Amino acid sequence: MTGAAASAGAMVVPTVGVAAKLAQLLPTDRRSAGLLLAYAAVTLVTLGLRYRQYADTSSAPWVPLARAAAAGIYLNFALLLLPMLRLTLSWQRLGGLRRILPVSQAVQAHMIAGNAIVLFSVIHVLAYAAIVMTKRLPLDAILIWPVPLTGVVLVALLALLAVFAWLRERVRFELFVYTHFLAIPIGVLSIVHAHWFFAVMLVPGIVYGVDRGLRLLWSTRTAQVDTITVDGRDIILTLLRPETFAYRAGDYAFLCVPRLSRLQWHPFSLINAPNDTGSLAFRIRRRGAWTQAVAQLQPGTQVLVDGPFASPCRELYTCRTAIVVAAGIGITPFASFLAQLENECAGSGDEPRPFDRIHLYWLERDQESLAGFYPLIARLHEQLGGQFTASLVVDTLPKGAVAPLVCHQSIDWDTALVGDGTQWQAATVFFCGPKALSDRVRASCRRVQLPFVTESF
Repeated sequence: MTGAAASAGAMVVPTVGVAAKLAQLLPTDRRSAGLLLAYAAVTLVTLGLRYRQYADTSSAPWVPLARAAAAGIYLNFALLLLPMLRLTLSWQRLGGLRRILPVSQAVQAHMIAGNAIVLFSVIHVLAYAAIVMTKRLPLDAILIWPVPLTGVVLVALLALLAVFAWLRERVRFELFVYTHFLAIPIGVLSIVHAHWFFAVMLVPGIVYGVDRGLRLLWSTRTAQVDTITVDGRDIILTLLRPETFAYRAGDYAFLCVPRLSRLQWHPFSLINAPNDTGSLAFRIRRRGAWTQAVAQLQPGTQVLVDGPFASPCRELYTCRTAIVVAAGIGITPFASFLAQLENECAGSGDEPRPFDRIHLYWLERDQESLAGFYPLIARLHEQLGGQFTASLVVDTLPKGAVAPLVCHQSIDWDTALVGDGTQWQAATVFFCGPKALSDRVRASCRRVQLPFVTESF
């Protein structure tokens, strides 16, 4: 996202364990919980029917277990691509559908399907290993068959893809992207491994292919660098806005600089208001070789822009009350929303202000790191009064004057989200920042029963 996902992090955070990663996939609101229960029910029915089909023809449990696991793999492969229909899910006319299938849960849904594929693959392999050991089949005789041989290759490729997906926050973003291209040989080998995989993936594959094709033909545009400003650890990249590029506050886009690499596409949030018609602005944290190279670009350099795509921030316009928690560069997904609010206050915005109250928590290392968006936040705090409030929390206070709204404190999220017991009763919590902080805020939301929406790309 803004580099949001990759570079949010104003503070040192502990390593996120396996249990915490799985907890991130669990919903905190009834709508998402209902979708998860429906998915679980369909999965269990599919596994049960497949197991029963083969249980009647086999005395040992391994064959029906292997076949049931295979059914689970195919079901989740069919579901895997649908949450990644970025262009389709960003279509404004799908607003009603997005209330049922929220954009904020799309990446989590993709991750759930991916983790389920890994789980069922392990069960499938172990079940067939038990069959081999029970029948005492020689290994060299087994591997000459196309089905076992492709199965071994599939396990190796899937393991490689899964490892870099799980380690996304710890490895270079390019490795995560490049290993996802292994999905192509995995799909081809899966058809060789089991021919009916083609029928399972036909419709989802066509729908995903159309979405991707439209992105290449319609949503990918060429823009030119207007200005690049270095601001501390960040750069502000401003592009000349293509005429047909229309977006909403909170949207993001993938950027590619062909001069640097035609294969690297990085997602970043737009930080200027949609009605700033002359430009597209992105605030990017300089982390890694690609972002450092972007800082050296000259005006006039061509940049490919794929987007815009809807982010969970769009749901801010449907909430009466909201709590926004941002850490470090994680403020950027909310920046265009704040800029739009200021334009509305000046009477130049097109959309009404539907909310009753928003409170912003922005966590940063020091007061200097707040400088990029502090003037905007301070003006909104003054103009909107009690409708918009902010707590700008820093790890270290300056030796000199402390700016208004800035403080140094340890936040008890349970207490912060409850407030006086009534003010945040119907609030939705929006978050962008490090995974460890996400876990703490998500856990607090679950305890106080508030919906939790996080930015994910």
